[in-house]
Amino acid sequence: RGGTLRALPGDAAGLAALIAQEHPGSAAGAAAFLEEMRAVHRDLYRGCADRGLPHIPRSVEAMRAYPRDCPHAFRWLERGFLEMLERYVPGAGARALLSSLTGYLSDRPERLRVLQMAPIFGYFFDGGFYPEGGSQRLADALAEAIRSRGGEVRLRTPVRRILVEKGEAKGVETMEGERIAAAAVISNADARRTLLELVGAEHLPTGYADRCRALRPSASAFMVTLALDILPDLPAMTFLQDDRMALALPSSHDGTLAPPGCASLALMRLEPTGTPWNRSAPDYRERKTRAGDAMIAAAAALIPDLERHILNRQDASAATFARYTHSTDGAIYGVEPALPGKAPVRGLLLAGGGVFPGPGVEACVISGRLAAEALVGPVRARDAGSARRAA
Repeated sequence: RGGTLRALPGDAAGLAALIAQEHPGSAAGAAAFLEEMRAVHRDLYRGCADRGLPHIPRSVEAMRAYPRDCPHAFRWLERGFLEMLERYVPGAGARALLSSLTGYLSDRPERLRVLQMAPIFGYFFDGGFYPEGGSQRLADALAEAIRSRGGEVRLRTPVRRILVEKGEAKGVETMEGERIAAAAVISNADARRTLLELVGAEHLPTGYADRCRALRPSASAFMVTLALDILPDLPAMTFLQDDRMALALPSSHDGTLAPPGCASLALMRLEPTGTPWNRSAPDYRERKTRAGDAMIAAAAALIPDLERHILNRQDASAATFARYTHSTDGAIYGVEPALPGKAPVRGLLLAGGGVFPGPGVEACVISGRLAAEALVGPVRARDAGSARRAA
C-alpha cells in the first residue's frame, strides 16, 4: 500500500523468518547478525537483574576483565551499527529492514553505534512493555516517588540559572527571582543549554564551553496528534516508508486512552537538525497547518476518510518542541555526542537524552539512576529501588 512497511515481528525468530522469506540471499547473514546482536545485548545487561542497570565496569579490575567477561560488547564497543550490518548482511533490502528502527534514536543511522542499537533490538530478544494509560504514567510515578519521600514537585516554574559558588552548584534561581538552596543539582534539561546558559561559560573549565558549543542538536520532529471517533484496524506502530512517517496507535492495545469505539492516533515525522520553524513568522500557523494536512492525507491511505473522523487535532513543529521542552532547535533526542552524567562543576549532575547512555525512555531512566548513584552511592540507590519494587 503506497510504500507501507509491514508490522515487524515481535521476536527475533520471526524477524529472521521474515528476512528469509523476503530476502532469501541474506537469510544466513541476518540470522548470524541477530545472534551476534543478542550476544552483545546479553553482555551489556550482564547482572542487570541484581543492579537494575546495564553492566558498567566500576573499578580498574572490572575494566581489565571486561574483554574477557563481555567479549561481544567489547568487540563492538566503538564500532558503528551500519558497519555491523554490512559485516553480516549482504543484501541492501535486508539491511534496510534491519535498520528500520534507527529512527527511534536518530535521523542519521550512520552516526549510531552498535551499543546504542543493542537495547532497541533487546525488544526482539526479551520483549517490550507499554505503560497502561500512556507514558504520562511514568512521569506520575516519578512525581509520586518524590512526594512520598518529602520532596516537592513544581510545575510551570522555569529556572533562570543554576547557582554556582566557588566552582560548586549550590541551588537554582527561578525566573521569578526565588533562590532555592540545594546540596546538589540534577538537570535533565537540554544538556547544551544547561551548561552554557544555566551554568554559564564563566563557570566551566577552559575549553569546555567550546566543546559544549560544538554539540550537535539531534533531529526534531513534526507531529500531528488526533482524537478519532473510530478505532482503526492497525497495529500499534505502522511506518509509511515513502512519506518518512510513522503512525502510532496506542489505542490498539490500551482502551483507557479514549472512549469505546474511539482512538488516540499520532502521526510523526523526523525533521533534520535546523529545519527552520519560526513561531513569530507571519505564515507560521498556515505553514504548520499545511504540513499537518499533508501528513493526514498520507495516513488516509491506511485509514479511509480519516479527515472525516477527526474529533480533535493538535500540530507540533520543531518550534513547538523548542517552546515546551526548551531544547536547542526543538531537538527530541538531546545532543550528539552524549555527555557524561558528571558535569565539570561540583555538585551538578546531568540526566536525560543528551547524556550517557543517550536518548530513549530506557536510556533516560538509566541516566537518572546513575545520577542517583553518584549522589548517594550504588548501595543506597539499589536499596531504594528494591523498596519501590516491593511496595
